[in-house]
Amino acid sequence: SLCALDLASMGASGGSTDEAAPVLRDPTVFTFGSPRIGNASFRSVYNVLVPSTFRIVGGRDIVPTLPPSIRYRQMGREVWLDDAGELTFVMSWAMRHILPPRDCVQHHLMSSYFDLLWKAFRRTGGRE
Repeated sequence: SLCALDLASMGASGGSTDEAAPVLRDPTVFTFGSPRIGNASFRSVYNVLVPSTFRIVGGRDIVPTLPPSIRYRQMGREVWLDDAGELTFVMSWAMRHILPPRDCVQHHLMSSYFDLLWKAFRRTGGRE
């Protein structure tokens, strides 16, 4: 996320002073179980400069809820994966409170995300 913001801000300002340095004007970012990384002001700047950010959040993974949201905010757009591999792109406040709590550190393992993504792939008709 921070690397994408750095690349996008270099692109927004016309590039770096180093001629050999690449400039990526519109990076696309996918994170898996990312914790909250900044305050509301940082989120506003980030979401303007890196609008193509997708946070993949697995079912009950606790890490995306950390640190507490009193000061910290998530960046980008959440894509929630439930235990059956169903994808949810827009989640209402009510839906967040009906779903199982995000309280399990085991769900943060990359193997858990691989399993959920595999289930999602199979649900959408994917083939091996």
